[in-house]
Amino acid sequence: MKITILVLLTSLFTTGHLIAQRPIEHFFLNVVRHRIQEKSFLDSDIISGARLKYTWPELEPEKGVYNFDLIQSGLEILEANGKNLFIQVQDVTFDTTIINVPKYILEDPIYHGGVEIQIGHIIDGTEYAIDGLVARRWDKEGARRFHHFLTALGEKFDGKIAGIDLPETSICCGTVDMHPMGFSNASYRDAVKENMHVMKEAFPTSTVIQYANFVPGD
Repeated sequence: MKITILVLLTSLFTTGHLIAQRPIEHFFLNVVRHRIQEKSFLDSDIISGARLKYTWPELEPEKGVYNFDLIQSGLEILEANGKNLFIQVQDVTFDTTIINVPKYILEDPIYHGGVEIQIGHIIDGTEYAIDGLVARRWDKEGARRFHHFLTALGEKFDGKIAGIDLPETSICCGTVDMHPMGFSNASYRDAVKENMHVMKEAFPTSTVIQYANFVPGD
């Protein structure tokens, strides 16, 4: 079986200062979550655990109603085999047929649609490719719900899971005249920073990581 390794550098920094240092750990990357039961993975003594992806809507199917059974069942399987769980929470997709925000966010006008299309590369000089959908991370009302969700997740799993990470910061919104309502490079940057702050408050014990590749406006 081909195994992809995620190397997590678990030295934690805050305001530029090293506050903790631990050995490098190796986690099996997996979207197909049932594969954590495969013998070749469970028997490996060089892989600390699995990093599994979950989507925001499957964990919060209704407003303020959380379904963490999927995470709990995976955690129990891994713990029973001496493995750790690292999770990623998805609020973005690169497939326009998949929406990774809860249904109530899409339906209530207070959230201004809940998601925005990602406008990618220019096809012929005038036409832009649509690369997927992303939660309106910069939207105050939507962000407030996401923060409530992270807090509930931390109350349930801080110290029990090895860590949590949020997906890539890179989104594409086209030229300035194409930017969605309320979006600016600065507002997006600030929203990413606020998510990081809330996530660390929710998970003071488990490792927290923001997967950062680039942000709009560099």
